[in-house]
Amino acid sequence: MKKKIILFGALALVLVVAAGASLMNSKQENFGAVMSSLEDTIGGKPSSVEEMKFLTHKNIEQVTYFNQEMKVEDKKMNAGEARQAAIESLIEKEAIYHKAKEQGFSVSDAELKEVLDQYSKTFKEEKPEDLMNLLKGLDLTIDEYLYEYKSEEYRYHILESKFAEEIGKDKEGFGEKINNWNSKVDGWVQDFKSNNQDKIEQITSSLK
Repeated sequence: MKKKIILFGALALVLVVAAGASLMNSKQENFGAVMSSLEDTIGGKPSSVEEMKFLTHKNIEQVTYFNQEMKVEDKKMNAGEARQAAIESLIEKEAIYHKAKEQGFSVSDAELKEVLDQYSKTFKEEKPEDLMNLLKGLDLTIDEYLYEYKSEEYRYHILESKFAEEIGKDKEGFGEKINNWNSKVDGWVQDFKSNNQDKIEQITSSLK
């Protein structure tokens, strides 16, 4: 699985917007509408299980749609590939999140608000076209998107950044930090899958 690059430092956060600047406005708006329409239930029942923060039916469907319709790649994923990639990416998030919490890392409400306030100010001043089209599809304001809709996603990225910085503090050079982080993540993912096989199956089997 291709790993994303982790930028080290509390302010080196990846912008949590659904797609890049090269995508058409209509696709951004459509993606927002799809995200808004999905519910966290399957047949009226919750689509998540205890201790699973990210691996939910709603998140799987959102990431699957993004993988198929929004990613700019030479080869377009088919439905099965897009869904499997979504599941794997969300399992990775679960593994990183639980390992970080296990080792005592957390993000306070004050830390989260400081970062969200920065993004709110920037977005309102610059009004990024991609984001504005996404918000149109979601029928949300900038602040509703940041402080309500995506606040926990931002909290995760802050947590991940803090954790990654600590993991790589004794490594020299950006490349060594990345290789070390990716190696650690691989191990955490395997452990998480082994320890939560039944829960993962419970969620993913309901999608078939």
